[in-house]
Amino acid sequence: RGRNVERGSARRQRCRQTRRRAAAQLTFASAVPQNTATCAGLRRRLAAMVYETLLVAALVLILGVIIVVPILGLQDPSASSSRLPPTGRNALFVVLLISTAAYFLYFWTRGQTLAMRAWRLRLVDASGHRLDWRRAALRTVAAGVPIGLAQFGALALLANRPVWLAGVLALPALICLAWAVMDANRQCLYDRIAGTPCCACTASSTSTKREPR
Repeated sequence: RGRNVERGSARRQRCRQTRRRAAAQLTFASAVPQNTATCAGLRRRLAAMVYETLLVAALVLILGVIIVVPILGLQDPSASSSRLPPTGRNALFVVLLISTAAYFLYFWTRGQTLAMRAWRLRLVDASGHRLDWRRAALRTVAAGVPIGLAQFGALALLANRPVWLAGVLALPALICLAWAVMDANRQCLYDRIAGTPCCACTASSTSTKREPR
């Protein structure tokens, strides 16, 4: 009888462990917060991306002017060129890159960037809560690399570089967007990698629905 009790206890413990593993493996498709109505559609997200690009471009332009103008003012007026030296250009690139990453980290840990707020989008983690810093950093890298490469591809076209080079640089971003077309919840590849679903928000909804494409 004592052995039967031990076996029953062991079975119950294994059942509990199985339930915990199943709960830990829930996909973020079923982990939508209560104030979220739908998983955001691709067209809505693309509109927010365009708006976000304009905001970030304005941020980069303002920071560039603040940094570059004083440096150029300190240069020798008799110098033949008023351009930044290579070291200065590299330092400016690093500062702008860090500033852009800080912008997304700050707002993503609060659920919404300025463009996402305008388009009523929100980021959550797999449990439906706001992102912590580590998950936001993972999303910044997962989304920033393909989007950054695509921007370099656009610059390559403007600089009269080969079209195939621009296509290769834009390929990772196209794959991320194509993933959203095939994904059941219309999430991009970097959403899946980081575990950060992008949801469409309404104030009164309490159920999870799907937005029409």
